[in-house]
Amino acid sequence: VLIAACAALKIDNDPALLDQAIPSVSNGAEPIAPSIKEVELAKESAERTDISEEINPIAPSKKPTATSIKEVELPIHIPVVFDLAGFLQYAAPKKPTDIALTSAIGLVILSFLGANLFIVIHREYLPLKGRLVDITVASTVAGSIWMASSLVVNGHVGVPTGSETLCDVAIFWGDLVFGFVLWLVLLNYRMVRLYMVFVQERTAPVNLLPKIVQVAGALLPAMIFSIIATSSKGSTLVGSTCKAHDVWKYTGLGLASAYMLSFLVFAFLLRHIPDSFNEYRATTATGLVSMVVFTLMTAAEYTPFDSNEWGRSAFTLLMLLVVSLYFWVPLLPVIYNCVTNHDGYEAEYMSIVKQNWMQMSPSLERKQLTVGDYSNFV
Repeated sequence: VLIAACAALKIDNDPALLDQAIPSVSNGAEPIAPSIKEVELAKESAERTDISEEINPIAPSKKPTATSIKEVELPIHIPVVFDLAGFLQYAAPKKPTDIALTSAIGLVILSFLGANLFIVIHREYLPLKGRLVDITVASTVAGSIWMASSLVVNGHVGVPTGSETLCDVAIFWGDLVFGFVLWLVLLNYRMVRLYMVFVQERTAPVNLLPKIVQVAGALLPAMIFSIIATSSKGSTLVGSTCKAHDVWKYTGLGLASAYMLSFLVFAFLLRHIPDSFNEYRATTATGLVSMVVFTLMTAAEYTPFDSNEWGRSAFTLLMLLVVSLYFWVPLLPVIYNCVTNHDGYEAEYMSIVKQNWMQMSPSLERKQLTVGDYSNFV
């Protein structure tokens, strides 16, 4: 019985239990064997201790002292995932030309925000409605993304080592998909609308799908290309400037050329329409210049012209002028007259639009249209 009790209580590991179970015999007394009940109670206590240790093996069996807590405390280090302050300090433009272009693009984007707010508030004003308010706002968003991405692509802001993913986003998504291609798709949308009104002689607008679905469908090929290029790490970081690999650069340029070709086709088909308020010539000129800028900027990578500070700045400046002039040259007179000559300018606008339509197609159906009917087209 004594041997069984010693095994159950793990006496060999706990001298205190050994003294309790086997009284000292130094005084010559005979050892007293524990009773069966004491052995069973000892077994239950040992089992509870084992279960507690299994549930929480690092928990001490006794209440830890202040000294033991201090001994087991470990310093906690929270890893820094992204140093925003350091990134901004590295990315900040350093050269005078880079600072000037970055500041100019920031001011242009802010002016777009203010003008878009005015357009949305007065969106039922027919000369503004004729610009397609939603397409105008989307065009400024695309132009802003294109300009902001050019700061990275053309090396006006630095990209720290280890931020190669930012290069893929800036080149394939900012500069290509949601920059130049979206900008050109929205210009194409205007050209298609003019084609339906003046060439096909529609007497009512036809919208088979919502505008956002049509624009997203037109962007789909470019988005698929950018997904593949991004997953394949299609760009690299040369110093602190992002560069696309040749195979992805020229493939992307070929894809963009398909969008350019569609724009040129509609520009040719619409070459004879009158141009009082429909902005055909402004849209065509803007599209042509933007295509030239994008093509030169893409093809000039890894060339001495691109590595030169003034060469890169010239590309960015041309893009800034194209985007801002296309927005402000037609829109500024409309905003001014909306404030100073609201009703008179609107009446003049609708009179000239109707006159242009009669010149293109003097049909009976067109003559019977009212000003309200014309407003559905503009």
